[in-house]
Amino acid sequence: MLNLKNPAAFFLGSSTSSGFISHFKSTYNAQKNWHTYILKGSSGCGKSTLLQKICTRLQAADINFNIAYCTLNPNSLDAVIIPSLKICVMDGTAPHVIEPDFIGITETLVDLGVAIDSKKLHKNKTEILALFREKSRLMKRAENFIKVIASFNNDIADLARDSYDITKISAFSAELVKQKIPPKKSLNKPIEQQCFLSSYTSQGHIFLGNTIGALANEIITIEDEFGIASGINMGFIRTAALAAGYDIITCTCPLNPTKKIEHIILPELNLAFTTSNRWHKSINYTKRIHARRFINAATLRLSKQKINFNRRCIKELSENVTQILQNANNLHENLEKYYKNAIDFAIVDKITEDLITQISGFDKQA
Repeated sequence: MLNLKNPAAFFLGSSTSSGFISHFKSTYNAQKNWHTYILKGSSGCGKSTLLQKICTRLQAADINFNIAYCTLNPNSLDAVIIPSLKICVMDGTAPHVIEPDFIGITETLVDLGVAIDSKKLHKNKTEILALFREKSRLMKRAENFIKVIASFNNDIADLARDSYDITKISAFSAELVKQKIPPKKSLNKPIEQQCFLSSYTSQGHIFLGNTIGALANEIITIEDEFGIASGINMGFIRTAALAAGYDIITCTCPLNPTKKIEHIILPELNLAFTTSNRWHKSINYTKRIHARRFINAATLRLSKQKINFNRRCIKELSENVTQILQNANNLHENLEKYYKNAIDFAIVDKITEDLITQISGFDKQA
């Protein structure tokens, strides 16, 4: 993976049990004066390189920024977010297509496709189309495997649920919220940014745990292998934080992206709540709460054999997902080779420099 001096990093899109889900548009807010540059262009046209050049210039200017990795290839970037300038630069191509809402006002399209020589591409049209079809087939296959993994994981949660004292978890969560999320004097309409901190990739299942420490000094983690206590807790925290008017970053689970929250970050309070388990092990935390305080161990042991069987299935299926995504990434790299041979990178370099100049305040601080 790229290492850009450890800025906060996210996955803004991910293959999930519900198909590919994009959270790109929740990252910026036109009503709060954010401006977004949306990159359009083919594979291999230099979008990730452009984003890396922006990162290099931001680092030289000592301007803080966040990044989003590509889930297929975490060595590639999908976005750069600059909170202090309220600016985003994002790859707006498939599968996370971004269509502007206020083009020319708070969103600007940056077309790298103008650098493509179509005549060169047409010479290899048959091969290129075949690569696109096979890559699409593999991505769909990976998503099908992830759906099966999710079904085994949900079954584990169902097997474990009867072991939990839900009333005790709810009382604990309510008290935690009372202690850690104070009311605000003035209530602004809160913004909820959604993202993933973990994802299946061609390099395996990756958890971007350092992001939590980059955005919060106080980290409260719940060690919960089955996600029951942590799920209830995250629901209490989300509801309370938004009701109090705090902006939050909500990180959902790729295996249950519409219902299961894994982590919540409250930048204004310098505070984060995280879930720790075998999928995403929290190492750096200021307080750890172990879910076993809510579990009847004797009841849980009755389901141990079934749970272990499911875990073995998940392990093997996960290895298969990684292999499928590696194969898909190899096809993507072959596509890039065709496109790179048809692109005038002098034009791309000019667009890159023009974009860096356009970024409000950036050229003055660099």
